[in-house]
Amino acid sequence: MLDWLNANGATVQAVTTVILVAVTGFYAWQTQKQARAARATIDEMVRMREAQARAHLAIEIWPWDRRYKLFDLAIRNYGGGPARDVRVVFDPDIRYPQYAGGTMNELEIMSCPILGSGRFTTPTI
Repeated sequence: MLDWLNANGATVQAVTTVILVAVTGFYAWQTQKQARAARATIDEMVRMREAQARAHLAIEIWPWDRRYKLFDLAIRNYGGGPARDVRVVFDPDIRYPQYAGGTMNELEIMSCPILGSGRFTTPTI
């Protein structure tokens, strides 16, 4: 056996080197797959966190007095994060005759610099 190893040592070393390179390449490929999967998981976690911190606004309208056709308005933030620079624009604009023929958009009554999570605001007239 020793004589055979002495005679074929270079061949044995070359074959084992090729096997070692193949095994190392396989491990590198598996590591790359795991790194991509980890990156995809991190990206999804970032998207989830951003979605949780996003503001979700709703405008609520309910009648106040049907005889005068008056109603109350409120902006409510149902999201997990604050809403910044909130402004409501009516399209088409609503004429508001009580204020010298102005319109709702001209009054800018439905604006708020910041609206926290779970909070609401009503017009200030």
